[in-house]
Amino acid sequence: MSQTRSEVLNLLKQFEQEFTVFEGPEESFILALAQDGLHGQDHHCVDWQRLSKATFVLPLCYIRCRERSLAGIPEWFARQAKGLYLHQLSTNESRIAQIQQLARIFEQAGLKVLFLKGAAELAYSSSDTDFLGRRYMCDIDLLCAAEDLPQVDELVRSNGYELWDQGLKHWNREQICKFSLKRYSHYIYNAYGKNYMEVHGYVAVGANRSSYPPDFEQLLLDQCRKVDVRGTGVWVPKPEHLVAYSLCHAASRNNNQALVYLDRFYLDEFSGTDCVVSPPVLVNRRLDVSQLRFLMQLRDLLARFGGCLDFSEIKSLLSSVAERDLTEMYVSVGAYVFRERFPLSATASADSIKMCRQRYVSRYMLPLLAERIESIISSRLEQVTSDYIEQQVESIAVTVERRVLHAVTERVMKSAKTFLRRRLKKVIPAPFR
Repeated sequence: MSQTRSEVLNLLKQFEQEFTVFEGPEESFILALAQDGLHGQDHHCVDWQRLSKATFVLPLCYIRCRERSLAGIPEWFARQAKGLYLHQLSTNESRIAQIQQLARIFEQAGLKVLFLKGAAELAYSSSDTDFLGRRYMCDIDLLCAAEDLPQVDELVRSNGYELWDQGLKHWNREQICKFSLKRYSHYIYNAYGKNYMEVHGYVAVGANRSSYPPDFEQLLLDQCRKVDVRGTGVWVPKPEHLVAYSLCHAASRNNNQALVYLDRFYLDEFSGTDCVVSPPVLVNRRLDVSQLRFLMQLRDLLARFGGCLDFSEIKSLLSSVAERDLTEMYVSVGAYVFRERFPLSATASADSIKMCRQRYVSRYMLPLLAERIESIISSRLEQVTSDYIEQQVESIAVTVERRVLHAVTERVMKSAKTFLRRRLKKVIPAPFR
């Protein structure tokens, strides 16, 4: 059992390591990019190959190259950055057309449907070409009153959108809708293809709902505003709600649990976790890149709305979130990087972020650690039991073999004696026997 004890102790030692926060020249480069502080900086230490894996920063790198505030980068990196910028610009132009079409459909039907997250940001900044070129998003998110969902579903399907069946092809549409709402809080249309879209009746369900303010859906709908998107009126959350939503989504329970439980994280190449590293180090590196991505999105929101944000309202909303640890971690990250531009935590520092991450690891990883220790001990017991059984079986086999051999020998001897007696009867006369 000494080997088992050693394995368990090695696991426990992994949790003694102190977390780092945005360490490394590439991380420092991304922070400077988010803070618009690249002027006069020396980038000779940057690993451009590694940085190219952080695709969420490449379009802004191209913009800074074009403006000549970023110099000395490899030509291949500049080409890749420009290519991604142009791809994003083209994709988001088609999304704006989709937003306009949907908004007109809902308006004609007398339905109030909000465009959320990235779609709302596109609506607010539809005339900003560079923003369209750097805002990455997977889909268009919509929110309507829960009671309006059946009508919205009917409307979008009648306009060519296909409800995703979640792979449950033996279920009817009613069963799929019920399952989708209970499991994910939304319906999915045109899954993983062009015009991929989610229609929410709630911002989240289950344990993930605690990552958002109470009654947030009603707040979003009641206080939303209509903005002009190239001649089309589009309902979007007000700026304070948009900032709060962005932070809550980044800090949501589901998103952050995925960093622990996923075998493969799509930004692991940048994180440098292709090699064998301890679980806490792995998760900390994933937190680094996830929070850097969040900071780039927060940068755009702060740049777009400038000094018109009511931070007291945002702070009040975030303070009502039940999922305090995760929310506090992302608030600290935003306040640490943007300081007076994001004045939600006067005590934000690298140390406070480390403490938040330690709590995060304790909360989400210790149960996994317990499972791992249990698995090690169980595996060792199974091996010991297996070895014991094998030894016993071998011992029993030897004993049985001896008994069988003895029995066979006796039978052979008995048969031989019987045979000799019979032969002797024929050869020796009876008086001489």
